[in-house]
Amino acid sequence: MKAKVIENYNEVKISALTPLFKQYLTIKNKYKDYILLFRVGDFYETYFEDAKIFSNINNVVLTKKTLPDGYSIPLSGVPFHSVDNYIKNLVKAGYKVAIAEQLEDPKDAKGQVVKRDVIQVITPGTIIQNEYLDHSTYNFLMVIDYIGDAFIFLLSDISALKVFVSKTYFKELINLIDTTKPSEIILSNRIDNKYLEKLNEIFKVNNISFNTLNVNEIVGVEVDKYLFDEISLYTLEKNDSTLAFKLLIKFLNNSMINNYRFKVYDYIEGDTFLIDESTLRNLDLINANPCLLSVIDKTLTPFGSRTLKLFILKPLKNIEKIKKRLEVVDFFVNNSGYIISIRENLKLLTDIERILPKFLIYKALFREFLILKKFFNNIIDLIELLKDIETNNELPLLAKDIINNIIKNYIETKDIGELLNKSILDEAFKYNDIEIYINKGFNQSLDEYIEILLNSKKWLDRYENELRIKTGIKSLKVGYNQVFGYYIEVTKANLNMVPSYFERKQTLTNAERFTTIELKEFEEKLASSLEKISEIQSLVIYEITDYINLKQKFLLNLIENIALLDIFVNFAYVSIENNYIKPNLVKEKVLKIKGLRHPIYEKYFEYFIDNDINLNEDEYVMILTGPNMGGKSTFLKTVAINVLLAQIGSFIPAKQATIGIVDRILTRMGSGDDIIKKRSTFMVEMLETAYILDNSTENSLVILDEVGRGTSTYDGMAIAWALCEYFSKTKKCRTLLATHFHQLSNLEKYIKSIKNYHVEVIEKEDNIIFTYKIKPGFADKSYGIHVAKIAGVNQEVINIAQNILQNFEKFTGIKIVQTKLIK
Repeated sequence: MKAKVIENYNEVKISALTPLFKQYLTIKNKYKDYILLFRVGDFYETYFEDAKIFSNINNVVLTKKTLPDGYSIPLSGVPFHSVDNYIKNLVKAGYKVAIAEQLEDPKDAKGQVVKRDVIQVITPGTIIQNEYLDHSTYNFLMVIDYIGDAFIFLLSDISALKVFVSKTYFKELINLIDTTKPSEIILSNRIDNKYLEKLNEIFKVNNISFNTLNVNEIVGVEVDKYLFDEISLYTLEKNDSTLAFKLLIKFLNNSMINNYRFKVYDYIEGDTFLIDESTLRNLDLINANPCLLSVIDKTLTPFGSRTLKLFILKPLKNIEKIKKRLEVVDFFVNNSGYIISIRENLKLLTDIERILPKFLIYKALFREFLILKKFFNNIIDLIELLKDIETNNELPLLAKDIINNIIKNYIETKDIGELLNKSILDEAFKYNDIEIYINKGFNQSLDEYIEILLNSKKWLDRYENELRIKTGIKSLKVGYNQVFGYYIEVTKANLNMVPSYFERKQTLTNAERFTTIELKEFEEKLASSLEKISEIQSLVIYEITDYINLKQKFLLNLIENIALLDIFVNFAYVSIENNYIKPNLVKEKVLKIKGLRHPIYEKYFEYFIDNDINLNEDEYVMILTGPNMGGKSTFLKTVAINVLLAQIGSFIPAKQATIGIVDRILTRMGSGDDIIKKRSTFMVEMLETAYILDNSTENSLVILDEVGRGTSTYDGMAIAWALCEYFSKTKKCRTLLATHFHQLSNLEKYIKSIKNYHVEVIEKEDNIIFTYKIKPGFADKSYGIHVAKIAGVNQEVINIAQNILQNFEKFTGIKIVQTKLIK
């Protein structure tokens, strides 16, 4: 009979457990919502439900552990030295992890259970391990609070020591969750219940881990000590975000993350506007493959790449700031030699932004010191280059500010590089169990103990040789083992030659191991030296870390400005590579672009047909008709993407462009239901349209593709007609609407701001040719049946469709102009 397997730890009988498992349950009950990794010797083990999850996520063996009463429990484990990748997989899958470590040497337990406790918890939003993170994107932990009728949201990437804050309303909050894609969310208990159900649904759909904290638990949290500067405090206060920030700190403290400091920024600023989730998706800006970001992101620093994503999510609407960015890009385009030199230096810079938190909490290891050291060694040539560029009289003001800030903050921090060069080895060396990475000459006491270590090898070689001579055992060896320490090994064939003063230490299959008084004295002296080395090295590292932490604010400023330099040089590089031009930004309600191209399509397809657009104060609504496959949707996307590019400060793929600043880019494109949220195609369409109506202004750019096709023909046409009238008469904003409702072409006769355009189709013999050119006027023919034929619909169905169409025209009296080329 098989033993029963107990999968739930709550079902196990305490009396049936060994002391080890009683200890496990005590710890597990404190971390019920976490996957508990329990250190046992050289392994991290998981049990019960945790083991099943661990095994499934990591594709490792799931086995069983038998308890004294005969029952068994699931078990899965991995060696301690390889645990990082397994933790990464768990966190990536949305799980929280608690690591219970052995707090004493098993030798010192003296027959008792080794002391264990949780020393670290890792959640999706609190990762600081660089190897767990995507270097090109921020890993956001979001805090949501509620005051009056406003939502306070806070976005923190603790791996970059950044916090973004703002106030917003509920619908915009949902968009922010969808566009910033936080890994984890903290909810204030002040959020009204009427919103919680909706939020929980969103978290579930997006697999976002979330926690609720009580605002009464944050009493005593001192905000100032967790901020780098007074500007950060001011930014929190003006956004009513101080309490949300306290919730963040409380959560981090609960997660055993202390001593953090942050730089705080506005997320929704007066000079920027937000890209909503529909527009992000419809225009393929970031997450699609390929996407706009994949075309324009040729940055060479991880922090530059991360910042560029924020540029796309938050375009500028301040014309002066946009022009300043464009001036910088223009300068580098016209001085392309600088582009090459700067990029050659940027690619050498290590991602120090993601290691700074480890210094703040005094957990930086040798690799973090080495990364920082390499950064300062590699930045020297860039600084000299920037000093040269700074003397150029044509250098725009914004570029001058960025370069000046880089040089200024480098001067404030360069002594860190000098300190690390003096103190940290390029390559650490290990002696037994200790890793040594402090340079010779940096600390006299440390040097003396290290010298003892280095001489110990000579002593061991000499001692081994002496013993071989004394005993006559030529194969005698003196060695070291982590468990048994130093030993003298003699094969069994030579045991008769072993002197009486050898003390037996360990028996092997083919040999015996011994020690002597002399070897034990050496080992004690060496252990004392190793202990001193560890103690002194730890003190040295602490002092170096202290100094680095004093300069953290300057390091963050340095990174921030290098990121900006990387982005603008990147824009120039991409512009030259892809033949982009500098757009002319104006305040008037115009949109005049010649030779407009789609940056993604032209990159990934053999050819792309360019087009023109000309909207102005009098004619600002375009109704675009034409067949499927003709290029209507592509044209709409091309216009929107190019406006976005211009307003993040990039050149655009066109021949000439005058663009009136927009305060939002709002799109409704594509079709499809939302099964998870139980919404039909038409409901999704109307929800997105309602959002556009609520958030557009006279200065917005609105893109509508095939609105109304999710319902009956006449209902759909009525809605599309009403939208055209509303955007032309009430909102008076630049609007592009693509439609198959040819009746809408009549609007041009009654509303002067509306103009008809169509995608050109050439009829040639028994075929049609899509030219993909946008022409004035409306399309007077439908090519739907022909497109069906091109798609491979069989001829019988084509013939039936043609007959039905002719009969429809005959009995209704409504003439549907259809090409006569179908045979």
